[in-house]
Amino acid sequence: MGTLSEPGDAPTVEEIGWFVVDGPVTASIARRATVHAAQRLGLREARVAELAIVAADSSVLPYRPGFISASTAKLFCTDSS
Repeated sequence: MGTLSEPGDAPTVEEIGWFVVDGPVTASIARRATVHAAQRLGLREARVAELAIVAADSSVLPYRPGFISASTAKLFCTDSS
């Protein structure tokens, strides 16, 4: 793990867009946007590829049978007392 930055040394954040994930079809859109952003940041190709996998999987997994999202899991884990 890398070293932590001092509070005044925080990187500048640029919002480049939001994408609605409303089904597995949007996985390719999320993956392409992630690859574009990672390349703009100058990340090495191996890291770009890893991020592309994360973006695609996080867009598809909630729609796979048997997958329970965090919001659904909260319904089952509420305290009934």
